[in-house]
Order: sequence, then structure tokens, then C-alpha cells
Amino acid sequence: MLKGVEQPAAEALRRLLNRLGQTSRWEPGEDPPDLVFQVADAGRWAVEVTELHQYFDAGGSERPRVSAVKPVIDICRRIQERVADIKNHHYVITAEGPIDRMDRATVVDEAEAYIRSGETAERRLDDAGAVRIWVLQSLVQVDLTVGLPPDALIPGSDAPVSDL
Repeated sequence: MLKGVEQPAAEALRRLLNRLGQTSRWEPGEDPPDLVFQVADAGRWAVEVTELHQYFDAGGSERPRVSAVKPVIDICRRIQERVADIKNHHYVITAEGPIDRMDRATVVDEAEAYIRSGETAERRLDDAGAVRIWVLQSLVQVDLTVGLPPDALIPGSDAPVSDL
């Protein structure tokens, strides 16, 4: 039975091998190994999945870095779902976590209001100023389409000219 990140790790390794031109298939291992891969030109591989965790001091208590990162990822997903109907800018959220659980709903609401307003100046999304949003500025892109009028004909005939 797979645990934690083992299945996503297996799928990521399979995608990487495919990009490298190596077809593969995998199955759970007997722990150890976590996974067993059969790689087209490289035989059978035993794969052990290992996670590295970084910790930081937050006000005198040790906390895993993931406790600061995962909530921000969740916040960004929630914001994306709420503004999926808008197509106007590319936004960046910067966060210095961890973010208090009570502030998360406020951050999502404030980010949605900011995006819907069309504002472009950087704005704080929480009282502490730990989470900010701003518009990613980029060069103007100009696209073009060129075509002839719908009544254009091939010279000397009644056949229309058409662009495909």
C-alpha cells in the first residue's frame, strides 16, 4: 500500500522517463522498495521514495516549512477558483508564512476583491502585511489576423477566395 507522496513521486518519475524517451510502468513495491519500475531500455528498478523536511523557528517553536507553504498554495487555489471567470491580468501573491488560520478566508476575500477591481498597485491582503498581491507587468503583446473580405473572388471567376 502506497503512503504519502509515493504515488505522486511514481507518476512524476514515469513522466520524466517518458520525456527522456524511456517507456516505463510501475507498481507498488514490498516496502522496501516503495516502488518497482520496469524501464524499457534499462530493466527493473527498485525505487525508495524519501522526503526531506526543512524546519524553522516560529516564535520559539519548531515548525515544518510545509506548514507555511501548504496553506498559501491552498489560498491561491481557492482564489483561482473564485476568479476563473476573469481574463485580464497575471497576479502574483507573496506570502511570509505561516498564515494564521483565521486570516486565510480574509486573504481569499481581499484577493478576489482586488482582482475584480482591476487595481494594479500592490496591496496587503491581511492586517499584518504578510500576504501581498500585485500585478505581474509584462510587455504588451499584439496579435494579428489578416484576411480578405468575404466577397473577394478569384480574378476572372465567380469562385470565392478563402483563407484556411
